[in-house]
Amino acid sequence: MATVNIIAKPDWVINHQHQQLYSGQRVVSLDDKQYALLMLLMNNANMDVTKEQIFTTLWPGRVVSEDAIYVTVTGLRKLLGDNVKQPSYIKTITGVGYRWVGPQIGADKPIFSGSLLLCSAILLLGTALLGSQFSVLSDPVPMSPEQSENFQKARYLLNHQPDAIGQSIALLQQLTLVRSDLAG
Repeated sequence: MATVNIIAKPDWVINHQHQQLYSGQRVVSLDDKQYALLMLLMNNANMDVTKEQIFTTLWPGRVVSEDAIYVTVTGLRKLLGDNVKQPSYIKTITGVGYRWVGPQIGADKPIFSGSLLLCSAILLLGTALLGSQFSVLSDPVPMSPEQSENFQKARYLLNHQPDAIGQSIALLQQLTLVRSDLAG
């Protein structure tokens, strides 16, 4: 079963299996080096991580220049929306390395396996469909073009992009919030 870590602010969630960060509807994919650096820094939160530690962890047994570290840190900062002059996550320790100054990581929390999550999404989709077809209280109201587009997008994502199941569920949940008749 996959696990995620929850960062308290700004609601980033880390999916270790896919090396992705989630914040609301935003999904950020990390490359292998960015992910390894993020884990190294967060596992040593509020402690200096030397350039040597970074070299050893990210490029074991290889000779690379400090530019490789700079490029990886810069890319990770950009993905996090961090500011080098007023860091919220990664602080440069001149002549030494870097320090994670961001929010502490919460405890690992299990997430649903892919098949259970897929079943939940299909159940939610089925409920929305049944609710729209068999509304007892009133005649069904046609979906607006935007609602129809979001519904179609959710169906497409469920059928063609299993990794985007969270986005599908979010779209369907938004639809059931504005269309209570679809909540069944």
